[in-house]
Amino acid sequence: MYLGMALVLTGLIVALGHAVSFLLVPAFMLWLTRFQIVPEERFLATRFGPEWQALCARTRRWL
Repeated sequence: MYLGMALVLTGLIVALGHAVSFLLVPAFMLWLTRFQIVPEERFLATRFGPEWQALCARTRRWL
């Protein structure tokens, strides 16, 4: 889902033709990781414990 949002943002930037706006994509990804993904993963780790840790061990975050 988060990768999809980053790709949509990239598509909009390409469609609008604003080359400088490409700096927004990494900034968006960093912001999303820091303020959404990390807190979400922290909650899931406390909620599901070892099952969540096993899933994280075999699954990458962005791909």
